[in-house]
Amino acid sequence: MSPYLIYNWRRQYKRLSEKQFNNMNGVDYSKQESEEIRKLKREIADLKEERDFLKKAAAYFSNQNR
Repeated sequence: MSPYLIYNWRRQYKRLSEKQFNNMNGVDYSKQESEEIRKLKREIADLKEERDFLKKAAAYFSNQNR
């Protein structure tokens, strides 16, 4: 087995893996896309926490006025 053969296999694997494993069924799984998804999930969690707090505050203050 020659070093050139191994180099060629490695080059083909890298080229195929970038295309094949980063995009499946129309979904982009690249590193940049994954980072953006994590950021958006954190933002969603923060917004849900803020929403829940505001709901509780609104309920509390509506009971204070009665």
